[in-house]
Amino acid sequence: MNGYANSKFSLNNGKSRTDNPMEGNRTKSTLTNELKAYLAGIFDGEGSIHINKTSSPHCLKLWQRISPNYSLNCGVTNSHFGILELFKNNFGGGIYDRKAHRVYDYRIDKIIAKNMLEILLPYLIIKKEQAKIAVEFQNSMTITGKKVNENQLQFREKCRNKIKNLNGSNYHQQRLKERTTQEVETIVRHS
Repeated sequence: MNGYANSKFSLNNGKSRTDNPMEGNRTKSTLTNELKAYLAGIFDGEGSIHINKTSSPHCLKLWQRISPNYSLNCGVTNSHFGILELFKNNFGGGIYDRKAHRVYDYRIDKIIAKNMLEILLPYLIIKKEQAKIAVEFQNSMTITGKKVNENQLQFREKCRNKIKNLNGSNYHQQRLKERTTQEVETIVRHS
């Protein structure tokens, strides 16, 4: 289930800021390092990375597909609308109001999500491994036909499972603990 499936409405009707998903590339040169680090910190704490798979017989028939459909999705959930506007204004995507929960969801997918992850990757700590896998996954999504070979399907499923495992484990806590320990040891050595 999508994080915004229960939304009352989309604040921009679910449309990205631009019809051209490649326009997100221009942010690579316009974002300051400080803003990249700030957004990466928010994404580490409040963000999510998923590879969704649609393989029900009904959907495959409806979309006239033989193989499952995989899609990269990223998002940030927060109660502060202005923070999510920073993401939307710099990367595109949409912000959704989940009134019942008094929070907002920022959502992007596919190439726009990959572009954002590539920009934030050097600054990520908690979600760095998921971001690397997601970028690799999206880079492999060059097949435009309805039939995908077995190796491509296996790779997509492998990426999906890796991210799923990283999202569901104690990986985040361990990564933060390792990073904090390394930083403390570095400070002590240089004192």
